[in-house]
Amino acid sequence: MHSCVAWCRERELPVQWVLQQVALTEAVVVNTVKEQQLSEQIHNLLPTAQLTNAAFVMAGESNFMRPDWLNLLANLVDPEGLVLPFQGTESEYLVTARTHLDNAVRDGLNESDEAVRAPIVESMLAVLLQFRDAQVSVAKECLAVYSQLDAERALQVLFWVKGTVYQLLRQVLERREQNLGDPATKPQQSDPLLKLLAEVQRRSALVAKLDLSASVLEDYLYYGHLGWLGQADKHVLTLKTLYGLTVLTKAFESSEQPQSKLLDYLRQVNALPPGLAGNALDLAQQAAAVRLAAFFDWSVQEVRECTSRIDPSQKLLKNLTQLDLLMRIRTLARQTGMDALTIFLLGDLPDGIDTARYSAAAERALLSLSAKTAAVVSFADETPEQIVVVTCLADKTKVVANKNGKSTDVIVFTVTLKKPDGSAWSGIKVYWESTLGTVETGETDIKGVLLATYRPGPVMGSETPLFRLDLFEFEHASSIDLIADYSSLSFPPALRSRVPSGTVPAGQEVELYATLIDQFGNLGKNSLVDWLTEPNTSTLAGPVIRPAQGLTDQHGVTRVFISSATAGKFTFSVLSHAGEKNADFPDVTFAGNPTDVRPAGRTLSVQEQR
Repeated sequence: MHSCVAWCRERELPVQWVLQQVALTEAVVVNTVKEQQLSEQIHNLLPTAQLTNAAFVMAGESNFMRPDWLNLLANLVDPEGLVLPFQGTESEYLVTARTHLDNAVRDGLNESDEAVRAPIVESMLAVLLQFRDAQVSVAKECLAVYSQLDAERALQVLFWVKGTVYQLLRQVLERREQNLGDPATKPQQSDPLLKLLAEVQRRSALVAKLDLSASVLEDYLYYGHLGWLGQADKHVLTLKTLYGLTVLTKAFESSEQPQSKLLDYLRQVNALPPGLAGNALDLAQQAAAVRLAAFFDWSVQEVRECTSRIDPSQKLLKNLTQLDLLMRIRTLARQTGMDALTIFLLGDLPDGIDTARYSAAAERALLSLSAKTAAVVSFADETPEQIVVVTCLADKTKVVANKNGKSTDVIVFTVTLKKPDGSAWSGIKVYWESTLGTVETGETDIKGVLLATYRPGPVMGSETPLFRLDLFEFEHASSIDLIADYSSLSFPPALRSRVPSGTVPAGQEVELYATLIDQFGNLGKNSLVDWLTEPNTSTLAGPVIRPAQGLTDQHGVTRVFISSATAGKFTFSVLSHAGEKNADFPDVTFAGNPTDVRPAGRTLSVQEQR
């Protein structure tokens, strides 16, 4: 009890307030003007965010009007157009949503062709996500007004009390229906909406009191409840929960670094692979000490002294109890001028007389007390030795994009990790991030070398893959370009324009176009092309092509207009400079009356060309 009171004083938390937060099994249910205003605000904003059949029709084709989409999508949306909650990651949700949408399109439109269904599914998925985001926005904004927190923190508080956006909106709609049925009905203490809002109000007060950020709440709910506190239930609020969160706020106050630095460290150290040993553990220990020293502006050696005693087995600081002890030792060191080793020697002295240990501790303590200034070395005062020397080289910088899944072209990155003395860091995992391709995580061999294969995705472009080691910041690899296969670029007949079947009046223009594409389905964008003609008659004047040379557009399309003031039959072709391949169009015949010239610039329509 005395320790609890002392902790409350240290953190400037009223004891009564603390007890109110943790002693109640449930928050007190009330129905004040605030609760009524929240319900009214949600009711006013929600109609435009509710998914309807009309929303799919507006985004799709005319045949979208036939089915009852809300009925077919009962696994994703309820009859009121509220998007159902999903337990899983965003990528898992997208997979699940596409599956249900595909089934709905197949049943609703009686469409068996997957190629036809695919674009419809993507169109409907975009609508679904749009309305899901709109409903989340309604909940966030209304909860922000109710809780007096910003929108992001208010949403995390809702999740903390085991609520969902769907649950909140659904209960508001049900309350509205009850009031319309019997306006005299008054909410009861067991009302689920009031119970939810009461808990939101209680947790919001705690978040405001401790000034917890949305990032802290998000990390706590994702893994921190277990990783930081060893607490299986992330929704429960106990004294242990409150203690852990105050440790975090104290840590943030003790540093001039951004909160994200410590949150990133905790996230990464708790994500370390199990069974870490050897070089991998040694490197992680050194990196952890440097990051903690930088955050708390303390000596790396002092941090190592602490972590080696706080966690003797792995020497890694992972939870908030350990973090609290580190900060207490740091505070005591600054107050007394003693280093961490001296503090631990004094703290570990036995009750019985042990002359040698007492003598050693006393000697170190006297040295500290006799110093004129506090013997506390900050991180800024020292230059930590380099832990690892990293090189990353790519065997090439251009790779063919893999649009149709048939390309085998890859880039190999050679990552070499050396210790400052030149020896190898073997058995070290290297993690990768890329947007246009994939690189699998791998370990360095006995020479400290990892050959990492970059496999391109379907989209062309440029990117710089990132890589990192355990507890290290991301580093940039070489910048690479995902390009088309220039050697196979061609103009497929199916992607060329048709030529007029009849005779074209002299002087009248005809539009020709062709799409440049490689064998893997990649478009030949911004590629130089020439348009050529070969007359099959003996006429002196040839046709006009404008422009005769140009670049393909972002869709790989080259487009020209041809005309001829004289009669003749001509063959037009287009040549790609990149692929050095040309494509011939069927002959185009122009009329033989040079005096009957139509106004310049008129282009034949599609119907006229046919």
